[in-house]
Amino acid sequence: MTKNTTTTVICYNGEEHPRNKTKKIDNNYYLIGDRNVKNSGHCYDIDGTYYRSTTGRIEWNDYDNCYDLKKNLVYGYMDNGKIGYFKPDAYDNFLGKDEFVVQNEKAIKIHGLYYDFAKGIYTERKYVNYLEPSLEGRIKPTYNTLKTDIYNSCDYPEEIKNIIKEEMLKTLENTPKSVFDKYFFNYNIGQEIETDGGWLPEKYYYKYGCLPLKDGSIRGIEITTLVQKPSFNFWKNLYTTLSKYTRCTANNSLHLNISGFDNNANFRVALYNIYYRIQQELLQFIPLYKRDLNYFLSKLGGAKDHCKPLEALGIVKRYTGISPDIVTQAIKESDKLIFTMLNEGVYDNNCNLETRKHIKEGSPKWEWKNRYFSLNFIPLYFGPKESSRIEFRLHQGTVNPIKALIWIFICTAIIKYTEKNIIKILTGYDKITLDDILKECYADNTKEGMFLYEYIIDYINHMKSQNISDVIHPGTDLFKMFKNDHTFNFAINNISILNYEEYESKKKRS
Repeated sequence: MTKNTTTTVICYNGEEHPRNKTKKIDNNYYLIGDRNVKNSGHCYDIDGTYYRSTTGRIEWNDYDNCYDLKKNLVYGYMDNGKIGYFKPDAYDNFLGKDEFVVQNEKAIKIHGLYYDFAKGIYTERKYVNYLEPSLEGRIKPTYNTLKTDIYNSCDYPEEIKNIIKEEMLKTLENTPKSVFDKYFFNYNIGQEIETDGGWLPEKYYYKYGCLPLKDGSIRGIEITTLVQKPSFNFWKNLYTTLSKYTRCTANNSLHLNISGFDNNANFRVALYNIYYRIQQELLQFIPLYKRDLNYFLSKLGGAKDHCKPLEALGIVKRYTGISPDIVTQAIKESDKLIFTMLNEGVYDNNCNLETRKHIKEGSPKWEWKNRYFSLNFIPLYFGPKESSRIEFRLHQGTVNPIKALIWIFICTAIIKYTEKNIIKILTGYDKITLDDILKECYADNTKEGMFLYEYIIDYINHMKSQNISDVIHPGTDLFKMFKNDHTFNFAINNISILNYEEYESKKKRS
């Protein structure tokens, strides 16, 4: 008779198992299971250490079908249709309800999840896309690697900005060129995109070269882009993403910072003149609430017009004289008047055109009250001259690619036209309209240039008509455009700037 040499033991739960298939832990025996087979034992070998299933330190990884340390897993919606534990991926994951995590965009579709723009999370409950300013429960995001309590991009950690820039450049390299790129005229452009609803997922800040900044005048996050050379398709993709994950209210604005021009007295005075002369035209297609007193009174942080019209200052005039020297002196005096106004009435040995110092240098930017004009000249006159820029502040908040791109085209055209026509502007003999500016910059007899010019003009007329309708019909909701800002489309014969190149490509193939 063969002797049975296998010794059995009683495990912690009363079951009897062979001794060689168990592990003794804290004076109790536990059946060793196969890590890749669910419920196959009482403990499992994970990277050389045995973990008991009863301690709560391990969980079944429903995605990779194995046991893992719970601290290395998250719980939520997976793209295999299950809800369970899986390994996190900061690049692909999204926040879900009750601290759930959504694995990726595929998981969003499979589980039929909806986005809550007040909390920035995905949930099974359908939410209204439009974010009312009074909506309760609004929260601000927390990110794994990005700070959300910094007011100025200059204060952001350099190591993070460098990584974001590297990732942005990779995205740019893989973004197709556009026939419209040339119409940004190679300026350097940075954008401040104010939002009140939703969170831009962290990975997209790196992909599109953005920083999340705090702004006391809004309820949400200001998404500020790194300064870059323009790319039509890159910005189209950025705003398409923004329109999916964020929302704007009347409390928000879109600010553009443009640089890359020669910052001299002639340019500055000419730009002030031309903008003053066309600012009423610009206001005609900007939503009416931007000039509504009740709107100013309702703003977060108190009544304030953050984009006042420029004042004449006595410098909007014809610069002519019996000699070039007289004209030059008149321009210098006007340049000095602009500086003095921006510097809150002070021009002295410490604060002047040479020192480029502001009387409130070192104080928070919101205390510089004369930065709140629809065209902010502060950056042109103060700070390092090599980084001079001009800030366009008039546009309402938007995450819509068509609205944003058209506004960028309009603003760059104003700068380009000024650079090319300084003498024409300053002599003042010709009446110059916004149409003149756009026509000179875009109607260049190329197919894409003529389309762009006509498209922008038609868009402007469309927005003007909408404003006229709102005036004719009292009681109209002046903030209604935010309900469909993310889906707004403007097309001529079903062609917009977003699908123009695709349309032309199909025509050539046929």
